Amino acid sequence: MPIQELRIGRPGDLVALPIPLPNVPRTATGQQSVREALRGGITAQRTGVLRRRWQFKWERLPASDFIVLEQLRRGHRGRGGYVLVDPAAVNMLDDRASSGGDNPDGAAWTASSGTVVSSTGQAYAGLTSQLWTHPASAVSGSYVELPWAGGGFGYPVVPGDPYAFSARVSATSASFSLRADLVWFTAAGASISASSGTASAPAASLSTWGQRTATGTAPGTAAYVRPRITALAAVGSGQVAVDQAQLQWGSTVTATHPGSGVPRVALLELTDTSTLVGWHDVELTVQEVG
Repeated sequence: MPIQELRIGRPGDLVALPIPLPNVPRTATGQQSVREALRGGITAQRTGVLRRRWQFKWERLPASDFIVLEQLRRGHRGRGGYVLVDPAAVNMLDDRASSGGDNPDGAAWTASSGTVVSSTGQAYAGLTSQLWTHPASAVSGSYVELPWAGGGFGYPVVPGDPYAFSARVSATSASFSLRADLVWFTAAGASISASSGTASAPAASLSTWGQRTATGTAPGTAAYVRPRITALAAVGSGQVAVDQAQLQWGSTVTATHPGSGVPRVALLELTDTSTLVGWHDVELTVQEVG
């Protein structure tokens, strides 16, 4: 479910703006090279990560909302480090997290105990999943975490907004007890609380998949959330595979979409046409950076 407003600003100070007019151009560009062989064959190679550009438009935007855009454009809410949560996007995770590693663009998963690597030995969708191998001395309560590629202390969130996390999991032993968690953090990185789903045992096969989900509302002091898969009961040298993860706005888990991420952006152009006193027709160009 898409969010009901556009979110933009610094993590810890994301502001809500009305949904822009429809038909928003969203252009993704990246460095690509094309080679033509003497025999007529053509190959293409992408040599850089795709970067997106948005062109938002509003008609009769209230002055209160236009003031926020001016503050952001002029650096009155801090001089950058802005992020954008696109209202048309569903999955806030990046490509690597949402694809289980089929697309390697994004932050590497981390494990509190043991190791986690991309593996082609099993997958719920595509060819790859994230394979979490536990140490010989199992640590109950250990977890794998999905970091935000933009850095910080997790994925940026808005206090009071609902969020849902889901992922497919499998394991080598039914003695595991696996749960999805949303762990909330302040702008300074202090842990606040967690919203946890129901823990249950997986089937004893890496090729048999189940889903774990967690939903919760960001606390009033939350600036970030970290999605986790937690092993409340772990198995020494056991393995857990995770694939097709999704972090989304709302309190309902929906079908999994490819991850759109939460990009860091710069506000390039802000055009204002005042048609009525106190109302603004606005065009805003936003460029993904990094």
